[in-house]
Amino acid sequence: EETIRKISSILPSAWQYPEITVCSISFDGKFFSSNNYIETPWKQSQEFKTVDGKSGIIEVCYTAEMPDEYEGPFLKEERNLIKNLATIIANYINSIKVNDENSKYVRLLKENSERLKELGCINK
Repeated sequence: EETIRKISSILPSAWQYPEITVCSISFDGKFFSSNNYIETPWKQSQEFKTVDGKSGIIEVCYTAEMPDEYEGPFLKEERNLIKNLATIIANYINSIKVNDENSKYVRLLKENSERLKELGCINK
């Protein structure tokens, strides 16, 4: 959660107009945003999905109208950046889930190993 919170707070500085850029990231019922986040008509968003099927979304908004560029007021590079960030965030969340699962299986293996040792002692 802390990593996603940090991403949402520094993300606006990567856009063409950082002084009027706000951002939010929603995932698994949680909402993270930059300071003073408000949704506006000048919005760029990108969804992402994790291996367990949970969805999230990154939204970047300008708080003032700006001239049209590639995608409304947003640059093509900003579209590429938000797509790449969505992939990175999904991969980050996936890696945490995999590590958690691995830890769980290691613990279960240790428990089963101990049980087998006990059974081996009983059967002697």
